[in-house]
Amino acid sequence: MDCFRKTFRAEHVAKARLYIIVCGLYDTWLNGCRAGDFCMAPGHTDYRKRVQLQTYDVTALLQEGDNELTVQLADGWCRGSCRAWGRRNQYGMATKLLAQLVRHQLVYREVLEGRFRALDAVEKYGYADQS
Repeated sequence: MDCFRKTFRAEHVAKARLYIIVCGLYDTWLNGCRAGDFCMAPGHTDYRKRVQLQTYDVTALLQEGDNELTVQLADGWCRGSCRAWGRRNQYGMATKLLAQLVRHQLVYREVLEGRFRALDAVEKYGYADQS
């Protein structure tokens, strides 16, 4: 099992989404809390025809300041053994991970009358690896 960890800072986050695509099975945590409720996602798929994308609303899991994103990646159906057919490496020889955390931040700009208005700014963080 491979473990990926990334620390980052977040400030004034209005909403956040985590997008993950893997070849294998994974669990993911943000600041020690599971993102979503799917254990060992994405389940079975025919990797020759499709790769599933999961999207998680992680707004409530982010905190001001330091954060930690952790993904554990296992062989699963991609590289593991499929006992029913007696095959290993049915869909490939390597697990793969692509994750992107998109944070929408509130940015304040001063206008002429001395008032402030909120603008939406997007900050993206991406991580890709092939084990």
